[in-house]
Amino acid sequence: VPGCTGSGVHGFDYCYAPPNVSPQPPTPSPMPLPNAGPSSPVPSGEPCLCLFDIDRTLTAKQGSSSAQCPGSKVVQDIFDTAYSGGQLTLSELGAAGLRATFCNACYLGVVSHGDAGGTGSHERDYLATHPLVTDTYSKFSASHPGASVWSTSSAIHSNLVLGWPDGEKQHAVRAVVDWYTTQGVVVPASKVHFFGDRTENIGPFAGTGFNAREISCGSRDFSIQDGMVGLCGARLEEIVDTPGVATCSSQGGHKLELDSSPGRHGTNLGICQGDCDNDDDCMGNLTCFQRHGTEPVPGCSGTGVHGFDYCHEPSTVPSGTYPRPRCDYCIPFTGICFPRGCRHW
Repeated sequence: VPGCTGSGVHGFDYCYAPPNVSPQPPTPSPMPLPNAGPSSPVPSGEPCLCLFDIDRTLTAKQGSSSAQCPGSKVVQDIFDTAYSGGQLTLSELGAAGLRATFCNACYLGVVSHGDAGGTGSHERDYLATHPLVTDTYSKFSASHPGASVWSTSSAIHSNLVLGWPDGEKQHAVRAVVDWYTTQGVVVPASKVHFFGDRTENIGPFAGTGFNAREISCGSRDFSIQDGMVGLCGARLEEIVDTPGVATCSSQGGHKLELDSSPGRHGTNLGICQGDCDNDDDCMGNLTCFQRHGTEPVPGCSGTGVHGFDYCHEPSTVPSGTYPRPRCDYCIPFTGICFPRGCRHW
């Protein structure tokens, strides 16, 4: 069999690459998105590889507003089946594109537990031609049509892997690295970077030699297992080539800017959003941090609106801060608390 070795089984027929196949025409690079920043330069040297989760990494919670998730973008007429489903919404990273990050100099891959809308979906087509684009990867995929093929956990034959179990993504990353090797691209483990929103997927990378980083640290979806997954997805500033394995807690967490857009007496508020009146106004296990003026809100940045109270994670209150039972209002630094339902003025 041309291009193969061995004799195989008598009578068996084998797949091979015939030399007279016409080369595929180069895939044109998509036009830059309107809000995309300038491309990062493509340096020479050892090749690098950036791999991403999809749901709540390249995407945000479906239908999220730009006020709730700055930089996000709702993609019209494309349905995203992840979690509870809804209109496809890109994270800040997904909307701006990878060219604005160090990954512009790298090859790309996907390792996701989801199925990106299923076989032949518009979501898969959109992701492959919009967020998943870099200068280096575009040149590679133009001459390697297999780079645009989606694989499943049962048969990895490309760099875009779907349906891979959470907690085991390091194995799929290894398989993608091996696939690139078969395509003539040998990427050192130290140049492999995985980014995802679920904490459970980051720790297992320890000891592999790969780099892994949790993202969406400043926005968590507390409607799903107390913030197990991200809410707004990856921000551009979170895509860094810092070596090592880093969860949100080890990074110290990203401090989200105080968001006052819901206005007074808001409800169903996310982290660092206000104005809340009590803990019931906050999603999940977030609590309402009571203020008299513009006191700092633990875990958030900015001053917000004078007198507005904001939802935050109770674990971010530093030791020594005034005690406040979860369901009471307290005057800061006095130890004086009011019964649930009262509001201080």
